[in-house]
Amino acid sequence: EVCGGKLYVSARSGLCLTCRFKGTNPFLQTKELLAWAILKPQATNNLEAQLAACMDFRTGRLQAGHVIEVRCLRVDAPEWRYELVHSWPSGISLFVEDQRVLVKKPDEELNEAPPGPFDLSRFVVRRPLEVNPRPVRVSAAITAKKTEQWAL
Repeated sequence: EVCGGKLYVSARSGLCLTCRFKGTNPFLQTKELLAWAILKPQATNNLEAQLAACMDFRTGRLQAGHVIEVRCLRVDAPEWRYELVHSWPSGISLFVEDQRVLVKKPDEELNEAPPGPFDLSRFVVRRPLEVNPRPVRVSAAITAKKTEQWAL
């Protein structure tokens, strides 16, 4: 299923970024893309995702079967096979609200970055019976080569 959206670079796969994000994990089907943005190196990049559609009103938790992840893609992937896989830039600091949840330093062998997407599900618990749950705010600062473009 291809949406026909705008290609930000000449994607060899022929998919727009939205479709590429949705296809990065073949084992966990994407139900909805809540937010995404092109990341600017050496700057704080902010995203805000509305949670009302995926929250259980009675419990304040995610609906059964829902997982919220932070996925990162290289927009200008060097080969088509890299266009549909999640990967982190050489350096990234990821924040949920104001709490740092992930740090990957450039050129460091032992880092805490997971090999796949970062699971945000435990950070989106809200009060039970909250009619309009507040959105989740995710911020990221990356270190990457000037020739690389990344999206979160």
